[in-house]
Amino acid sequence: TAAFTEQTSVLIAPSATITDVDSANLTPMTATLTVRPDGNTTESLSLNASATTAAAGLTVSYTTSTGVLSITGLASKATYQ
Repeated sequence: TAAFTEQTSVLIAPSATITDVDSANLTPMTATLTVRPDGNTTESLSLNASATTAAAGLTVSYTTSTGVLSITGLASKATYQ
């Protein structure tokens, strides 16, 4: 659970760790905003500047209607992290 102030960004899992015991690489990853405080599409998920840089070469998309952020493309766990 993450707390936030309206109209500001918040890190939702700043210390999350991605693991995969049988591969050094991942593809794809999704994050879903399941409960929207305003009950509409105003809230969204996005990558911050450093994550956007790290995701170079991957495809990143956000679907407003479903609240799903998708990252696709083969990359190391460190890149997805």
